[in-house]
Amino acid sequence: MIFGRKIIALCTAQITKPLCKDYLTTLSKGLSAHNFSVFVYNMCSSLYWNDNQNFPETAVYDLIDYENTDIIIIMDERIKSRATASKIIAKAEKYGKPVIMLDGQYDKGISVCFDYKNGFETIVRHVVKHHKRKKVYFMGGIPGNRFSEERKEVYLKVMRENGLEVKDSMISHGYFLPGGAQEAAEAIVTSGELPDAIICANDIMALNTMLILQRFGIDVPGQVIVTGFDGIDEIYFSTPQLTSGFCNYDKIAEMTVDIILRLYDHPDDSQINEKSLASLIGTTHNLLPETIIAGSCGCVENYLAPVNYLTQLNNRTTTTAEENRAIFRIMERMQNSSSIEEASESMNHDPIHSIDVLLNKSYTLWNNNPAIRQDGPIFEDDMFLFFKSNTKDFAPSDIKKSDVIENLKPYVDMGFPLIFNTLDYINIPFGFACFHFANYNELNYSKIPLIVTAIRNAIGGFSTIQYQKYMSKQMEEIYKIDSLTGLYNRAGFSRHFQDMQKRLKATKGPVTVILSDLDRLKKINDIYGHSAGDSAIQQSARALKLSCPEDALCVRFGGDEFLAVIEGDVDTDEIKKKIDSYLCEYNANSNRPYEVSSSIGIYKTTGADDIDFETLIKKADESMYKEKTEHHKKSEHS
Repeated sequence: MIFGRKIIALCTAQITKPLCKDYLTTLSKGLSAHNFSVFVYNMCSSLYWNDNQNFPETAVYDLIDYENTDIIIIMDERIKSRATASKIIAKAEKYGKPVIMLDGQYDKGISVCFDYKNGFETIVRHVVKHHKRKKVYFMGGIPGNRFSEERKEVYLKVMRENGLEVKDSMISHGYFLPGGAQEAAEAIVTSGELPDAIICANDIMALNTMLILQRFGIDVPGQVIVTGFDGIDEIYFSTPQLTSGFCNYDKIAEMTVDIILRLYDHPDDSQINEKSLASLIGTTHNLLPETIIAGSCGCVENYLAPVNYLTQLNNRTTTTAEENRAIFRIMERMQNSSSIEEASESMNHDPIHSIDVLLNKSYTLWNNNPAIRQDGPIFEDDMFLFFKSNTKDFAPSDIKKSDVIENLKPYVDMGFPLIFNTLDYINIPFGFACFHFANYNELNYSKIPLIVTAIRNAIGGFSTIQYQKYMSKQMEEIYKIDSLTGLYNRAGFSRHFQDMQKRLKATKGPVTVILSDLDRLKKINDIYGHSAGDSAIQQSARALKLSCPEDALCVRFGGDEFLAVIEGDVDTDEIKKKIDSYLCEYNANSNRPYEVSSSIGIYKTTGADDIDFETLIKKADESMYKEKTEHHKKSEHS
């Protein structure tokens, strides 16, 4: 339970499909009155039954809080991946949570299924027995698919029972798709052996089969009867209307609600009754699809269409295009934002609403490479609340993953479903979006795939651009830094010195130049080798860098010459003392057979009139030369 409400985790894909959305609406309305909330864990696209790859969208199921979830529902036929469903079941079993499988048969759990087999058999028998058709063809879906194979077996059974011949040429596959069905139908027509009925495994194939038959001038149902299965809304607007089987998701949702409530002694109880659970585990509850007898078999000329279908269709077609353009303009602004805050602000426009967007904290770092998945869990404990709609004066902020649901409490309290979707970019999950519509408006639901796709591409693109900027700066640093000393090289120094000159001319402040020249480098190289010389160069450069203020502009000006330019008034005697002290300490502790020392030249301006680079160097060099001469004299007498 969360906030005193029992939680149902609905694992599905393509929640925006009308039938799937119908199931969610009826389920949520039926349970909300009894203190339940439905959390939907949704993929925008289905998987494939035999594909066991780890698709990034499946990461959404890692968001399920099994400890606080009371019941898990898996829409098996929507997810279409036995491996993915099995992982969810295994985790639910670990936490002792019951699982209800919708259209799925697994060893454990409670199954709620459409009785597709008997529903499809009713249609086949109607064609064979009622219409007495003899040359009946079957168009299946994907070869090997369990639904397609089951419907083929039903077709073969009815044909055998009625003594009708079935040849291989009478069975084709349209792959459940429009294009596949059209190709299969055209092959049937051009084969020269026209059937008197084509029974299709789903409505999409049946509608497209009728299209091809009519294109060739073949009368449906006069010459060829065509039937489908599923009962999608489009069948009411075909000519003729399609005979089919309707899978009523409202009724199967009502059946699911009834089973859930049976798990409790009283619907408003907080704890599941273990005896009730034990009596239901392993049971299967079937709902027979409703047979729709219509014009494509010649029985009924017109069938009553859903009242609101044309209005809904019109709403989608007239608003979607304009909203798409608006959404993608928003995403363009996001990608071109200069900061994560600006990218967040770009989302705060219609038609994006009723959504929270959370990112892994590591994904928002300026040096994050979006093409490489970070080690650790898919969703990090430290997350970033990138966007929260319907919130005045929202500002992005850090958030713990454990606090995400607390952040969504107002929407949980309302009882409407929360819909979670993974955000991924180039197959790397980096966060998730949570939709919290305070209604069941199908126009809102229909925009989920578009908005999820747009957000993940926009944030992924923004992150890529930020990383490119970071890498450009890194490359720039590499080219302007001397690799031996870590100081600027002359090219890097020149670029920064130009900016300094502009500031100095504006502020008219003083500037100090300190020139450090390593003593006796040639002698160290000749006697002890160039590695010793390199070490001496490094120590001389380090002595200068550490002795100057942090904002000093330090450069390796020549092989053994180092320059520091400092804005403002500084104590040059103190800097020189620090350089000498550093080198004395190094010499005392290094145990090297030579000493490292530097000759220092200092020049300080009094204003902005004499900050010409060549002048500064010349003055500092004159000062340094005097000290180097003194060092040579001391060396000769020692």
